[in-house]
Parts: sequence; structure tokens; C-alpha cells
Amino acid sequence: MWFFEAICQMAASFVARSVFLCGARGGRLRAALARALTATILLHAWGVGIALAAPPSRVSSMRKDLSQAEVIYLATGLVSVVEFPAPILEVRNGNPNSIRAMISTVSPKELTLTMNQSIPSNLVIRAGKRMYVFDIVPSKSTHQDYVKVSGAYGSPAFASNTEPSETIEISPFTKPRQSKHKLIESEVIQ
Repeated sequence: MWFFEAICQMAASFVARSVFLCGARGGRLRAALARALTATILLHAWGVGIALAAPPSRVSSMRKDLSQAEVIYLATGLVSVVEFPAPILEVRNGNPNSIRAMISTVSPKELTLTMNQSIPSNLVIRAGKRMYVFDIVPSKSTHQDYVKVSGAYGSPAFASNTEPSETIEISPFTKPRQSKHKLIESEVIQ
């Protein structure tokens, strides 16, 4: 609900500024323009709110963006299977006490997940040459039984300063520096 209220406040502020800046003359014209713009923005925001609030499907397929962590909802006591396009080589579990992740003995492309405790965790999975990151969220009302990763695109985002850093050339033939300072030993303080 707070999301919708925030959108309403932003829409009202936007409409007020837009109507003022476009210079609509006359109170009736200004009010009509403000109502039309507000209604349009609120209907669009309401549609976005409904789309964001829709729970994930219990059985789904996805193309995974490798630069993003995907959320998987699990309920305690239920099992979930995640299938990858390549055999799973390694699974790293953020909280082994909360989530149990097992590579299937039947298919090395399948990972079976069970939740022991309702504590959020994450999984980093190496399948083939790619790394997949998932956030595991405990939920009482939403559970994803089967998630198929049918493909992947992108790569981990490069987080770096856009300015080039200073480079220092290191030569294998550098002379050892002679220090002008002397090392003075002192007693150890106990």
C-alpha cells in the first residue's frame, strides 16, 4: 500500500509542476488538465503495482541475466528443483543450516533445494562455465516447485572507477633501493 501512496504523491507533485510550467490559462483548463494527467499517471502506476505484486509461478522457465541475482521462494518442508542448461560443477550455500542443496544423482543438471529453517540465504552455482546467483527467500504463501534456467545472457557487471588508474611498470631488472635510515632496536615492552 505504501508503494501506491508514494506513487500518488509523486504523480500529484508532477502534475502540479507540469500544469504550472505549461502555462495553462484559466482555472477550469488548469484543473481539467491536472485531473487528466493525474488519472493517467495513477492508472499506469496501479498497473505497475499489480504487475510487481503478482506472485511467481510454481513452475517456471527463465533466461537468466548473469549480472543479477534471481529470487527463488521456498516454503519450509517443501522441495524445489532448479534445472540448469549445463551440468552443475559446484554449489556454494550462504547458510547451510537454512537451505540444503543437493545435485541430483539422476541428472547432473538438476539441483534439489529444501528449506530447514525460515532464514534467507543465497546460492552461487557453477554450471558449465557460468556462475548463477540466487537469493533464497522463505515464504509461507509462495513456493516455486520447479525453475528451469533455459539459457543465460550477460555477464557480471564490471564495477570499477571509470577513470584509468595509475599504472606502474615493474621491471625484473630493478636495483634494490639503499635506505638512508638506520634500524634501531629497542626493548620489548611487556
